Amino acid sequence: MSSEPSVIAAGEDAGADAAQSGGGEKGGGIGSKLGRIWSDRRLRSEVLWVASHRVVEFVVVFALIKLLTNLLSQAQFGEYSLVVTAAALLSNLLIMPMNQAFLRNYHAAYQRKSEGTAAWRLVRWYSAATAVPVLVCVLLSVPVGGWLGFGGWTIAAGGLWYAMDRWRTLGVEIADLRRERKQCAMFSASFQALSIPVQYFALTQIGASATTALAASATLGFVIAILGLIPEWRRVRGAAADAPDELGALVRSFGVPAAMMLVFQWLQQFADRFILSGLESVDSGGVYIAALQIFGAPYLLCLNVLNWLALPVAYARAKDARDPAQLWSADKVLLGAVAAYVVIGLASLPLCFAVGGPLLKLMTNPTYQLESSVIGLMALGRFLQGLVVLLQMMFAIHQRMQASLGLRILGALLTVPICYFAVKQAGVFGAAAGTAVAFALYLLLLVFGPDGCYWLVRETRAALRGSSPARRLDAASPKS
Repeated sequence: MSSEPSVIAAGEDAGADAAQSGGGEKGGGIGSKLGRIWSDRRLRSEVLWVASHRVVEFVVVFALIKLLTNLLSQAQFGEYSLVVTAAALLSNLLIMPMNQAFLRNYHAAYQRKSEGTAAWRLVRWYSAATAVPVLVCVLLSVPVGGWLGFGGWTIAAGGLWYAMDRWRTLGVEIADLRRERKQCAMFSASFQALSIPVQYFALTQIGASATTALAASATLGFVIAILGLIPEWRRVRGAAADAPDELGALVRSFGVPAAMMLVFQWLQQFADRFILSGLESVDSGGVYIAALQIFGAPYLLCLNVLNWLALPVAYARAKDARDPAQLWSADKVLLGAVAAYVVIGLASLPLCFAVGGPLLKLMTNPTYQLESSVIGLMALGRFLQGLVVLLQMMFAIHQRMQASLGLRILGALLTVPICYFAVKQAGVFGAAAGTAVAFALYLLLLVFGPDGCYWLVRETRAALRGSSPARRLDAASPKS
């Protein structure tokens, strides 16, 4: 139910936010900048809304897992989770090329008075990219579901879940991009909070199945999607729909590469659960996924907080990616976030190894049993996953996205065979150990591989020491 944060399209807007809050090079360190944020009424309100949103999301994740694991069998919970995860891959393939380009182009479209054109292109793309998969899922649900051992209409319900969730998320993303934090938090947190009673009613009154859980979530998503998109519809309904716009070109140059990166990111993050469910059983996959969500949630929360605090400041400091002084200033912010994440993450790992098994039973039900050593390895894998996400931000700061994509592809190609052979040999333990080993290797590749983080920092430091402040790095070369 959780995934890595996507920072691809939000970079410049995050930098603009930080600049407005005193996030530039002058004016002291992060502590003084946080003080300025707190003294600004608007920014203080934004911080409080974002923080409350994250807290609600964090609490609801555990509550929903507790509910679903008690009302569904292990196989049904695994079925539900695998369909939701597969929907994320479908979104990366069909939605993200337009989504990333639209968000990247959003403010520029309003400046060019072409927001109507961009909005209608988005609507046409989203309509096709959601309606067609729903139709295919409905037609293939019974035969494919029977082949997979799923409920007859689970895949059809999963198609509806995918469609409604994509439209719902769009409204939240637009509100966040416009810095309408209250609206963003209200629509996102309301969906999260209402999921509990809606799922409880559906599963107890209609019937406990993965199909029911998916259909209930899709219904709620449909309602929230309409409410969330009404404000944007009001803004663009009178705008010209035929004004020249660069969105189409941006889809090809920015949206498609961004979506490719997210596809390979998906493979790294989720391959283990599908391999385990296929080679072992959906029951084993259900227990494994529940443990991943529970013991991965703290790392995701820490990652989101550090990403929200550090990335805007880093973008504001590195306005010119050819200036080594600005790059080193931004690198120090990101390295500080990495250090904080490492300290917090390593401090919590011993707890997972020591009492992970009893905690899993407490957060789900007594039938969900895994050894604490397995849970510790799963937590280690999620810790490493968050660490590489933080480090990959450095490639965006240095404008080396092609290098980042290349390393991500290599990481995905490492993850799949390692997890497959590990699960083949050791089942659930192999899935946890294989994922941890794959991310450890990817971490080494990310830091010390070609154009890795170590070499980026070393290049920046060398340029800074060997030149005047006016010296420029070749960040706009063909390799970037």
